[in-house]
Amino acid sequence: MTAADLPELDLATYPLVAAICFVAAILGGMSGFGSGLIIAALAAPLVGVKAVVPLISVVMMITNSSRIWVYGKDLDLRLAAVLLATSVPASILGSFIYVRLDAELISTLLGVVLVASPLLNAALRRRRFRAGPWAMAALGLAFGLLSSNIIGAGLLIPPILLGAGLVGPAVLATDAAVAVGTSVFRVITFGSLEALTVPIAVAGVLMGLCTIPGTWVAAWMMRRTSLRVHTVLIEAFVVLAGLGFIWRGLAAS
Repeated sequence: MTAADLPELDLATYPLVAAICFVAAILGGMSGFGSGLIIAALAAPLVGVKAVVPLISVVMMITNSSRIWVYGKDLDLRLAAVLLATSVPASILGSFIYVRLDAELISTLLGVVLVASPLLNAALRRRRFRAGPWAMAALGLAFGLLSSNIIGAGLLIPPILLGAGLVGPAVLATDAAVAVGTSVFRVITFGSLEALTVPIAVAGVLMGLCTIPGTWVAAWMMRRTSLRVHTVLIEAFVVLAGLGFIWRGLAAS
């Protein structure tokens, strides 16, 4: 995949992708569901399926950096270092694999992940994985490889951290640190492979910045509306979007 294979965004598109990310941050913030999944479902028709993972890497780098800034004093550096030691090189390797995948296969994989994500999210929340340092390193390796090829791999990290004994802000801060570390190297690798163009990168920065006020709005709305209703509606939207991606991938193959 080269820059020629990616769509060029005109100036009129940037306000639209910013609005998409603002809305996705609100929806994700109210449901506790992965904002990256929602952003991917809404942004793919604009930027193209092949650009989704590079774009989301930029967005999540900024989004998670803001979480580190808020919860940084609770960051568990030891656990973050263990996970990053294997997830970073694995994410670089995964980026090389991603650029060689067909757009139809990426669309199908993204669709499967979106359809399965509500069930995966619920299952992981009910389980706490007890793992030692070597098992943590192995899990980091799996996460790094998956995170460069599918949206939603971040769902794997919080249950791991809970199982290691972290709670509340410590989970958020450590999860964000791992996400930022892998995202930075994915962005560098995708850029070197011409899988991340300047227009897509600018859109990702803009979208990442728009998640910050979206999260604030979500917090305000959560105090005034039913969380369960929003969660059901959002999960239904994600599943329907996933089915659309699967149909698109299979129809084009």
